[in-house]
Amino acid sequence: MPGLGDEKPDLLRITLGATYVVELEGAFVCDICPRPAGEPAPRGSVARVKVDPKTHRVDDFSLSPK
Repeated sequence: MPGLGDEKPDLLRITLGATYVVELEGAFVCDICPRPAGEPAPRGSVARVKVDPKTHRVDDFSLSPK
């Protein structure tokens, strides 16, 4: 996923329904995530993106430990 640093995640899971959910497992560093000045980039092993199936807009993004 662009901007997360892991170009070959260990797992990719896509769930289709009222909201589309794309979940990736790997070693991620979110250099493009907003954060206070001087704080390190968020890191995590699970990245989850929720997408509106009608508009294809991202409704939610999270990065968390496994």
